[in-house]
Amino acid sequence: MNLFSLADRTALVTGASSGLGRHFAKVLSKAGADVVVAARRMDRLESLAAEISKSGGRALPVEMDVTSDASVSGAFAEIKEAIGRPVTSSSAIPACRATPGSASRARMTGMP
Repeated sequence: MNLFSLADRTALVTGASSGLGRHFAKVLSKAGADVVVAARRMDRLESLAAEISKSGGRALPVEMDVTSDASVSGAFAEIKEAIGRPVTSSSAIPACRATPGSASRARMTGMP
């Protein structure tokens, strides 16, 4: 019995080229989601997408630098073109915007 299924869902994972992002992309795929894997290092994303595909999942690698508005906008346009619909996020999850140079200096936006 599968208590957690993401079948017919698409997950966008930023920072997917390594570490926790890579791990969560695999977990979400195993739960049935199609996964858009995004980060700056396209070679690592392509490797991850191939690994997910070998395991029976579907993954779309997209180059994205979350510290660049132009990069994020371009990536979202690429995702929309590839999957045929825009990617949206839950309004319950506040947006996190990293400052250039360090994710540890990220500031939360959209908080009450």
